[in-house]
Amino acid sequence: ELVVRVPAPGDEAVRRAVVAWYRRNALVHFAQRAFHFSRLAGLVPPRVMVSSANSRWGSCNSRREVRLAWRLAKARPALVDYVVCHELAHLRYMNHSREFWAEVARLCPGYRPLREELEASDHLYRAF
Repeated sequence: ELVVRVPAPGDEAVRRAVVAWYRRNALVHFAQRAFHFSRLAGLVPPRVMVSSANSRWGSCNSRREVRLAWRLAKARPALVDYVVCHELAHLRYMNHSREFWAEVARLCPGYRPLREELEASDHLYRAF
């Protein structure tokens, strides 16, 4: 149960408060998971940021910045870990080559069913 206090009543105020809560908590959790997996991979931990993206779960750029959608925090932990590993693999391969997917498999063994689950339940996590 999440209890929010808002300065003025209304659905939009509640929505903003809930999203702010998700964003704060997602950033902490995502950064911890990125640190954990980057250490396992022998990578310097990237800068982790939370986005409001609706069309993708995460992104990575050449400045070693990983952005993860706050809505991903609603997914079960294994799905979060898969997305984190996917983005960390981009720190080595900025494409979706065979080498990239081998790196994802190394970081997240058995990722395929997780990827399929995330794609199949995409609508559940993107709502709100």
